[in-house]
Amino acid sequence: MQKQKKIIVICALGVATVLCTSCAPVVIDIVRSTTPTSVVEGTPSPTNHVVTETSVPATATTRPTETATATPEAGIDMEKFQNMPANYEYLLAHLDEFVQAPDPLTDRAAFNRWWDEELIPALGPISQRPLTANTLDMVDSRFSYSAIAALRPIPLIGKPNFFYFENNGVIYPVPCINVTNSSFPGVTRLTLCPALTDRVARSRAGTNSLEMFSEGAEIVITEVYQDLSYKPDVDWGGLDNLVNSLGGYYNDPDNRVIFGFGTVVFDRK
Repeated sequence: MQKQKKIIVICALGVATVLCTSCAPVVIDIVRSTTPTSVVEGTPSPTNHVVTETSVPATATTRPTETATATPEAGIDMEKFQNMPANYEYLLAHLDEFVQAPDPLTDRAAFNRWWDEELIPALGPISQRPLTANTLDMVDSRFSYSAIAALRPIPLIGKPNFFYFENNGVIYPVPCINVTNSSFPGVTRLTLCPALTDRVARSRAGTNSLEMFSEGAEIVITEVYQDLSYKPDVDWGGLDNLVNSLGGYYNDPDNRVIFGFGTVVFDRK
């Protein structure tokens, strides 16, 4: 019998202090085929710094420099790619309605081929990607790469693309969120694809993040983890092992896409 536990999405302290109390964590139910790992209270507090768009941390897993071009012959079913599940339970019950990627943890070669031959053509050139959230800053730290609203939560102005992958019996949902910074308002400058997980230190309870997308809630931060050892006093419940297995986040600077285990935080009214 499958068991349930909660994904708890938490805010980076550097952002939360700017937003005061408006930054609220979000929760997504994950059904696992193994015994859940317990989690404890904790909140990461990286020292973030705003960087240029071309900055790539030396420890990030970086794709080759070849650039894929957009084509209507993309192997991804675009109707499925543009379909966002109403919640995690719906995703589990209707997997055939959504795009499945190869498992990046156990079959990296297949994932790399899928990335180059299907995902990148489906996303299209950066200049043609509709903006999902008019974020103010794109922030890089040794802990994560994030796009933040900064002064106040902002509404979603577009629907993310979406795929999922399966690893060890767990389904990981991955929304692809097109973001920007204050230098290019209204123009997509980067696509962040966080794989949402239940392996996150405990915070206050919230609502399912996939539901928040469906409801059009205001977004605070999208974050993809790079190195969780920055916060050694937090029990990440195994998320640090997943991040390490992936090699940090997965960076494709030529196509302006970053993928990895991460979080999406919405404002709770």
